[in-house]
Amino acid sequence: LHTSGIGYIQRAREVPVRGGRRAQPFLACTIAALVGPAKDPSYRYFDVKVSGAEAKKLVERYIGVDDPKQRPLVRFRLGDLWGDAYIRDKG
Repeated sequence: LHTSGIGYIQRAREVPVRGGRRAQPFLACTIAALVGPAKDPSYRYFDVKVSGAEAKKLVERYIGVDDPKQRPLVRFRLGDLWGDAYIRDKG
């Protein structure tokens, strides 16, 4: 499954990995994808592992940036999607 769109980069971070000899940290971020009419969009959130040299170069600049005014609007392409259920214990 593949999808593409535009959205804002959020929560850029390097994820440490525990494990075997070959385990290496990887770059990840959240994409807040814009959905719906241009005048009243809503968001769909994707937590992604960043791949590709150009994408990594762009996202690395935003590690630790939490100011919503500094989040870049990007065109993105995602592949190998899967969903995880979020189940609340109460409420």
